[in-house]
Amino acid sequence: MRQSLTEFPHYRNDSFLLDICLGICHIDFEKYKTMPVTVRKGKANVEDRVRVIRAAFSLSQEALARALGVSSRTVARWEEGTASPSPLALVRLQHLNKIREKARRLFQGKEADAWLRTPNPALRGYSPVEQLRAPGGLEEVADLLGRIEWDLSTSCYR
Repeated sequence: MRQSLTEFPHYRNDSFLLDICLGICHIDFEKYKTMPVTVRKGKANVEDRVRVIRAAFSLSQEALARALGVSSRTVARWEEGTASPSPLALVRLQHLNKIREKARRLFQGKEADAWLRTPNPALRGYSPVEQLRAPGGLEEVADLLGRIEWDLSTSCYR
């Protein structure tokens, strides 16, 4: 019989796992032998996603590492498949992907690529791709695209 995770309320509580490790409470694991497993098919693995994002922005491993706040060796490990990004790095990778998608939606195809590589006065004369390499640049580029999308003082942004 297949059971849903709602029947296991203790799995939603991180302190419960700590209690188990410390031996404060006991679980009859035989009772929970058949746990549902979700398998996602058709999703690209992390290594491929990192490579696609790097290629889309023409970033080196070092430049992507700076944009994500990790070391270049960490990015290399992700691409090799020997390590996985932390939750924070995954969020930042998602932000990069959203920036790419939003630029493509606002500027259609090749025009989006040109915008990402053209110096922009709103980014102190840097291109969005160059700005991604700076600390805080990811958020700054996302903010700029949001301003363009909502048409807020965009005369110097485009």
